[in-house]
Amino acid sequence: MEKITLSTNKLMYQAPETIVVYLTTAIKHINAQFGDKDFAAKSPELVGYFVQACALDFYTAIIAKTYQELIESINEIRKSIAEINENLSVTINRISQQNENPKKW
Repeated sequence: MEKITLSTNKLMYQAPETIVVYLTTAIKHINAQFGDKDFAAKSPELVGYFVQACALDFYTAIIAKTYQELIESINEIRKSIAEINENLSVTINRISQQNENPKKW
């Protein structure tokens, strides 16, 4: 997932632009669904619910994507720990063997 680099202020001003996308999409789809080019204008509550549904769907997708990436990162860390554990075990066995059979000078 991309790192969010925008400032809080810029994010605040971006939010209405996102709503405009949802709103224009809502109007287009609602009018097409009901076969009336003014249906959305006559049904502002429906437009509002559509915008809310879009925002919720996007939020859900972002959360799911974030969890997916988090799980992938955790699995990578788990693999690294397993490799470290294996290497440590081999090193400890070698040291143990050296202590049991010290070389005589």
